[in-house]
Amino acid sequence: GKRAQEGMKSRFMSGWANGKSPLGYKTGTDDRGKLIHIPDPVLFPKLQQAWQVMATGTKTLREMATYMDQLGIIASRNKKEIPVQTANEIFRHKYYMGFITSKKWGERKGNHEPMVDEDTWFAVQKLLTNRDTKGGLYLKRLVSSEDFPIRRVVKCDVCGRGLTAAWSRGRHGKLYGYYFCTSRCKPSIPVKKMEDAVEEFLRGISPT
Repeated sequence: GKRAQEGMKSRFMSGWANGKSPLGYKTGTDDRGKLIHIPDPVLFPKLQQAWQVMATGTKTLREMATYMDQLGIIASRNKKEIPVQTANEIFRHKYYMGFITSKKWGERKGNHEPMVDEDTWFAVQKLLTNRDTKGGLYLKRLVSSEDFPIRRVVKCDVCGRGLTAAWSRGRHGKLYGYYFCTSRCKPSIPVKKMEDAVEEFLRGISPT
């Protein structure tokens, strides 16, 4: 009902994901008895290790699925080894870098413990960019510049941290780029708006 939806929205906006915890986490309680997602003491370090191996770019997704099986990581629902598609979904999930997402309420920094840092997560996304349709291969994207060239160059004027950036898929499937502070001090800024502002700033600087 409406009250339940409001409760779920309130929980999400306060930094906690709704529903079942992703692989590597489990449901626990905080000091006040509130249900939260906490690291699974067995699966968390194993999956964390898998992320580190994935980031090296030395294994295909299919090989990673086999590797995860060897580590003892299983798809909890069917108790079988992780399918390639599931491995792909895991390595695409922003939750592991500390963010929670919702089709209704957007994206925000979560209160749960991240499994990997931002650099590792983005490194894996680059590797997955050119993965083939069968999920068997992926290649490092050979580009001379980043999709977000001023990432970490521009600082948040609230906390001073370098802004990061990411692609977000809209309701109709179109990709939109945004710069944002990982502390979520302010709303995300569209790539074009940010880069136009930087360009205008640079034009105003006179060489001495």
